[in-house]
Amino acid sequence: MELLTASHRPAAAPPDRVDGRHARRQRGRLAAIDATFDLIVEGHAPPTAEQVAARAGISLSSLFRYFETLTEMQLEAFNRFAERYLHLITDPAPPDVDPAVTPTAALAARAISFAERRFALFADTAPIVALAERRSIDTPIIARRLIGLRRQLADQTRRWFAPELDALPSPDATASVALVDSIASVAGYRLFIEVHGLGRDRIAAAWSEAIAAVIAATGHDVVGGRP
Repeated sequence: MELLTASHRPAAAPPDRVDGRHARRQRGRLAAIDATFDLIVEGHAPPTAEQVAARAGISLSSLFRYFETLTEMQLEAFNRFAERYLHLITDPAPPDVDPAVTPTAALAARAISFAERRFALFADTAPIVALAERRSIDTPIIARRLIGLRRQLADQTRRWFAPELDALPSPDATASVALVDSIASVAGYRLFIEVHGLGRDRIAAAWSEAIAAVIAATGHDVVGGRP
């Protein structure tokens, strides 16, 4: 068989055409992921390929071209998840700037803001995370990414309540973070919404009161199991 020489090779596509193709493909991939998220939040869990293509405004054949493997799509989904929602996890805690505010009042104010941020996060992502948790049973890459998400949430808790937690022995501080993350969690959100039928204001209030109580109690060694 004759080797393909330079004179026989087809001319390479111009750089601007290649860049344009890549940009269109990337836009299509992001549109498909965003459409998938939106459909899941609306109750289509999991959505069909036809639903995703229609919502994204792309053809079904294009959808299958954009993602060569399921793993590739899952990785892209988690990357897009971070882009859409990471600001609700990595945001800095509000500073306690008013010297007239007592430590108790400052803690209560931070707990309220923290609970509202967590509620906003889960209001948008609870169905997505629930589907990811089901898929994680037999998909290791999703299981690893979920663990990473939980660690990011724990880091957020540590940042927001650092004034109190930094004064504690490490085991007590870790226990407090775990308790706070158990209260303001996806599971807690779904329990309040689906089982008890409570709304945003009541959930945020219950969370903030419980969180402030946990953090305050830790300072008196209650979480550590000591009188």
